[in-house]
Formats: sequence, structure tokens, C-alpha cells
Amino acid sequence: YALGVPAATIFSTMQNKLASFYVNDFNVAGGSHQVVVQNGFEDRAALSDAFDLRFPGRDGAMVPLTALGRFRYVLGPRVIPRYNKLMQAGLVVAPAEGCSTLEVVEAIERDPPDPRKYKLEWAPMTEEEISTRGRLGFLIALSAVFVYFVLVGRFESWRAPLAVLLPVACAEGIAMAVLALTRTPLTVYAQLALLALLAFGSGLALFAVDRIRLSSRLGFDADASLVEGAHEAYVPVATSALAFAVALAAAFAVRGVGANTVRALALPLLAGTLAMLPGVTLVPAVLRAVTGGFLAISPNKNNSRKEI
Repeated sequence: YALGVPAATIFSTMQNKLASFYVNDFNVAGGSHQVVVQNGFEDRAALSDAFDLRFPGRDGAMVPLTALGRFRYVLGPRVIPRYNKLMQAGLVVAPAEGCSTLEVVEAIERDPPDPRKYKLEWAPMTEEEISTRGRLGFLIALSAVFVYFVLVGRFESWRAPLAVLLPVACAEGIAMAVLALTRTPLTVYAQLALLALLAFGSGLALFAVDRIRLSSRLGFDADASLVEGAHEAYVPVATSALAFAVALAAAFAVRGVGANTVRALALPLLAGTLAMLPGVTLVPAVLRAVTGGFLAISPNKNNSRKEI
């Protein structure tokens, strides 16, 4: 107590006179409104207005604020942000062109601030990218195994799915080589693009294999069905791949914030899609090599179908 004035009384009075004080809520016409009490602007515009504040003392006399202490200016931050109840200093880093978020993270981690005074915490998106660093490669491999077993069930053959997956594997390898040659970091976005390439390339190759199966069912022998099916499949596959490639090429015109992310997605997809154009032409050769024919009409007496 200073001159019989409790500290709580000093703070509450200063809040009421110089700031605002919440009273209660009330409802009118379906809306909820707050009641807040505060002095007019002219009574709290300058520091000298605080000199007029009075507080009830122990004996009931009104004690001026100037009798309770002295005034001085102290510089401080306008806003003190907090994170997990601790004061924080936010730092926004914009990667240079051609530099990924993970490279920035690694550079900061190599020379961190004094750990005795500061602790690094990453924004949610960056934290997710760090947590998935290097894990999507396993996901791509697992997806390829899943696609293989789905195709095994579809073709009822252990070897025929290789005609779909081998061209896709070549396209994935070319996409990885393009990333390395252009020095594009293998960010989470580039890894997601490789995963999407697996799905898109498998669809193109599967269409070619299905056309070969259809030709075989129409009565062509094994060699003729390979040629006829590939001939019928190439134009639709090439059209789809080129249309997709043209759409992806527009991503390289992007500038500004987010440009690196868009390019990391578009570059492997574009390289892999263009690689699928000659890759689809290899489907008949691979199918012939691994199976020796596919769903050919057997020349036996009961004219039954034979799958290899």
C-alpha cells in the first residue's frame, strides 16, 4: 500500500479512465452487444491527463497519482507476440530464386541462434515439409508395388504388368535426371509430382495394353495384335500426353511468390509426360519380351482362349 491506496485500485482506476472497462453483454433484436465504459478522447489524449487521477486513500482522502510515483517515458514494442505462452520473434524468409524451403531450413539449422536464449519453431506448413523430408520416396515405391498387384489381378498374369510399369519407371528416371540437371531441389512438391507421374503414366501405358488385348480378342494372332493395338492406342495416348504437357508448360511463365513451388510440381511432370510419348511405343516390345504374347486365340479344337 502506498498512502493507503491498494495497487489493484490504482490499476483498475487507470484502466477505467485511460483505457476501457468491460461491463456486460445485452441482447437486442437477436444480436449480442457489449457495454464498455471509457473516458472521452479529450480526457485521455496526453500523459498530463493522468496527473488528474485521484484514488481513495486509507482515511478516505483522495490521493493524486503524482503522489504515488513519478512518470517517465519508456520505449517498448507496440505488440509483443507470443507462442506457447512465451515471447516470440517472428522471422519471415523468402527463398531466392532456385532455392527451396528445405535449403533455407538447412542453412538456418547449420547456424542457429544461441540455444541458451532462443528456440526455433517452424510455421505449420514448413514443419510438415520438414517432417516428410525423404519419406515420399518410400511412398512412391509402395505405390508402385500397389499398382503392380492391382495389374496382376486385372491381367491374371505376374509378367504382363511389367509392360505397364517399365515404361513408367523409365519416365520416372528421366524426370529425376531432369531435376538433377536443372538443379531443382527434390522438395515435397517435386516428390508429389513424381507420385502423380506414376499414376498418369500408368494410365497411358494401361490404355495401350488394353488396346492390344482388344485386338487379340478380335481374332488377331499374337504378333498382329501387338502391332494393331499399339497403332490404335498411340494417337489417343500421344494426344492426351501432349495436351497435358502444354498445360504444364504454362507453369514456367509464373513469376513472384510461389513460382518455385509451381515449377517444382510442373518440371518432373512435364519431363515424365514427354518421356511417356516414346515410352508407350515400347509397350508392345516389352509385352512381347516378358510374355511372348498376350491373350492370343489358341488354335486348339475347342477354340478356347489362352492367357500367358
